[in-house]
Amino acid sequence: MTDHQTTEAPPKPRSRKRQRSPVSVMLTPEERAQISADAQAVGLSLGGYLRFLGMRMPTPRTQTARATPDQNEVRRLLSEANKIGGNLNQLARLGNQGQIVPPSSLAACIAQIEELGLKIAACLDYDY
Repeated sequence: MTDHQTTEAPPKPRSRKRQRSPVSVMLTPEERAQISADAQAVGLSLGGYLRFLGMRMPTPRTQTARATPDQNEVRRLLSEANKIGGNLNQLARLGNQGQIVPPSSLAACIAQIEELGLKIAACLDYDY
């Protein structure tokens, strides 16, 4: 190597924009169960729940662990609405083709729509 040559420094590892640092907390089994239950009740992972409590605000890493029961109920009701809509579409097609729409089928479809409205109101805690 000559005097005017320089050696290249090894490449630096990519730096993360946000370095994460773990925090360890000792809990009794009862404390962990309570915190886990509280996190699950609000639909957060354990880490997301503790992060939310510590930061006193939602953070980008506060992610829901799974759908809450209300979201599952809304999905079920949406599926039910789609089925009713399909039935209603078949009845409308009959009417548009000049065929007689059976009154009992139409009445049943209307009753299903009314019942669905009550279920949706109950899911949203509305007095309907």
